Amino acid sequence: MDTQRAAQEFVPVPTPAEFVTSVMAFIGQLDAGIGVPDGDDGASDQEVSAAEEAALAEDAGKPWTIDELRRIAQGRVYTTRVLTQILDVLADAPSTWMTSVELAAATGRKEQAIRRIWTHVSRHINKWYVGHPWPLEARWGLEFEPARDGVVYYRVSDDQAKAWKEAHAAA
Repeated sequence: MDTQRAAQEFVPVPTPAEFVTSVMAFIGQLDAGIGVPDGDDGASDQEVSAAEEAALAEDAGKPWTIDELRRIAQGRVYTTRVLTQILDVLADAPSTWMTSVELAAATGRKEQAIRRIWTHVSRHINKWYVGHPWPLEARWGLEFEPARDGVVYYRVSDDQAKAWKEAHAAA
């Protein structure tokens, strides 16, 4: 153990037994200066799929107000920061369907970060904006006529883009 490490304060953190190995690996990444890969939150493919399916649900839910959208734009947590970047990109090209690959390129984030954010978006909206759908549209590529690639495509309508830009400007 180096002298710098010996001078650090250690704090016991109660951890469920099944997560000890993951927590130790995470500490190892931090110690090595690696940190957490952008967007790698450990969400399983099943969680990502479940979140995407929630976005594809038919129920439109409550409409978003400018104030609610402003709150998202002002958000300081990872989820709202990434969602804000995505909405900015989509609002600059309303009614244009974009894939996670295209959103990743436009936001400067890794595709995996974009794909995995939807799990957190669903959780965030369900917690803070009960009854709301996502503030964007999502559609499975195979549902287009003609069919597109078997991935999810995202967009905002002209009205959604206008509301988002107004809300973000007020943030």
